[in-house]
Amino acid sequence: MLKTFKHYYLKRSKPFQYASAGLTILLVAALGTLILNISRAASPNVAVSATSGTLANGTNVNQSCSGASGSSCVVFGQPPPMDGNVALSLMSAGTPFAPTSFWNTILPNNTPVNPNNAAYLNVIAYNLCGDQTAVPETPPTPCPTSTHYGFLNSSAYSAPLYVVPANQPYVPVTDYCGNNATFVNALAGGVPVPTDAHGATGSDSEVEIYQPSTDKYWDFWRFSNVNGNWQACWGGVINNVSTSNGVFPNNLGATATSLPLIGADPRIEELQAGQINHVIGLTIGDAFTADLAKNVIPANAPGATVGFSSPATRTDGGSTDPLAIPEGLRFRLPASFDLAGYASTHPLTPVAMAIAVAAQKYGFVVNDSCPQSCIGMRVGDPTAYTTAGLPDPYSNGPGVGGVGNTGLFAGVNPGQIMKNFPWDQLEALPFNY
Repeated sequence: MLKTFKHYYLKRSKPFQYASAGLTILLVAALGTLILNISRAASPNVAVSATSGTLANGTNVNQSCSGASGSSCVVFGQPPPMDGNVALSLMSAGTPFAPTSFWNTILPNNTPVNPNNAAYLNVIAYNLCGDQTAVPETPPTPCPTSTHYGFLNSSAYSAPLYVVPANQPYVPVTDYCGNNATFVNALAGGVPVPTDAHGATGSDSEVEIYQPSTDKYWDFWRFSNVNGNWQACWGGVINNVSTSNGVFPNNLGATATSLPLIGADPRIEELQAGQINHVIGLTIGDAFTADLAKNVIPANAPGATVGFSSPATRTDGGSTDPLAIPEGLRFRLPASFDLAGYASTHPLTPVAMAIAVAAQKYGFVVNDSCPQSCIGMRVGDPTAYTTAGLPDPYSNGPGVGGVGNTGLFAGVNPGQIMKNFPWDQLEALPFNY
C-alpha cells in the first residue's frame, strides 16, 4: 500500500499563476508537439537508446531535442549521474524487461473498453474529490476540480533507484517483519546494496536496486539500515530481468500487486528526455472503498476467479463492491483522443503532457492503493541525487525535453503539476487485458 505525500495531495497551495496564459499555451503546445512527435517515432516494444543509432530491430533512428539549447538537451545514451561507482539512472528508454513484456508494449489503436468503464471513472472522480466513500454506481457530487488534480510522489513515498556495478559487494538484508520463508529465500546470498542507499521518505520507505551485469533487480518495502544492518519488511528479486515478463514471482515485490517499481515509475531521465516509453503505474485508493478485495469477483468479467486483474498477482484492496476497481486493471487515453487539441485549451505542464502521451501510447496499470482517497503515481525519487551532492532535478537543470534550466517542475507547485490532466477521458481496458 502506497501512502500519498500529504504536501502534494492533501494540502494545496494557491493555484499556480501563469504569467501569461497565451504564452503558456504556446509553449506547452510546442513542447507537446515535440513530445508527441518523439513518441510516435519509436518502434513498438523498443525505443530510442541514444542520440542516434539503431533500435533492436535494426531501424536507424535519430532523437530530436528541438527547442532545447545545446548541452541542456538530455538524451538517452549519455553518461548517467553517479554516486561514486553507482549510477542513479538507466539513461535508456523503456524498462529493462523483455521487449515483449506488457510494460514495453505499445497498445493497439482500437483497444476494447471495459463494460464497467463508467463505474470505474466514477471511482476515479470520487478519489479526485478526496471522497473516501466511493460508490461506483453513482457519480460523486461535483467538487472544486480547480484544487483536485491528482498527485505525483517524487521526494516522498516514491523509490530511489540505484544501478549498481558488477563489483558491488553483496550484503545481508533481513526480514524484520515476520521471517516469511518465501521472502527470506529471495534474500539468500545477499543484495548488492550501495553504501549510500536509502528508502524513500515516508513510512513505506521503498527502494529499487538493479544490477545489469547479473541481470537482477530487487525492490523493497520498509527498507532501512539499523546499526549498520540492512533490513526490510517485504520485497523480492527478479532474475533474468532482460527476458522477464516484468512481474515478481511468488507474490514478492514492494507493491501490493507484485508489479516492480522499475517498470511502473516514470524515471527522472525519462522526464528529462521528454518521453516515457512504458506503461505507468497508477495508484488508486482508498483500499477499502475503491480497490476490490481479492475474494470478490468483479462485475461483468466472465471467467474471473479473483478480485485482481492480470498482470497483478495479488491485491491489498478491501472493497466488497464488484464495481470497485481491481488492482492490476489497465487504463489508457484513447488513441483517438486529440491530446494536442485538448492541451491547446486546457494547458498541461510539460510533465503532465509527457505522462499523457505515455498514457495514450502505453497506458496505466493500477499497481498500488492508498490508505486514503487518491489518484496519482510515483515518479523518480530525487533524493538519491541530492544525497550524492547533485542538484535536485525537479528544481534545477534541464526541464522536460531539455527545455529550460529550472528543473522538471519549472517552478510550478508540485500540487499543480497534474492540473488539467484529462482523467475523465480515460478508458478502462477489459479484465485481465
